[in-house]
Amino acid sequence: FEVKLCDEDGAEVADGDIGALWVKGESRALGYWQQMDDTTRVFRGEWCVTGDTLRRNADGTFVYCGRSDEMLKVHGRWLAPAEVEIA
Repeated sequence: FEVKLCDEDGAEVADGDIGALWVKGESRALGYWQQMDDTTRVFRGEWCVTGDTLRRNADGTFVYCGRSDEMLKVHGRWLAPAEVEIA
């Protein structure tokens, strides 16, 4: 599988930034049965947008930050609830 982290527009984010997890591979679903809205939201070409948010460290490791439906937009930046709790 190939993975990347992307912003809302599908552009890859820099190391250290939180992005949505996109996954591409040979053994993934093609869509949701009779749920076109969900299929359009999740499946983008060869990529599946999982709804998980992660941060990639400079060493290539990933840190799970939560689900995109739990994210908070603060001053134009997406933050995971745990980041707000820490601050």
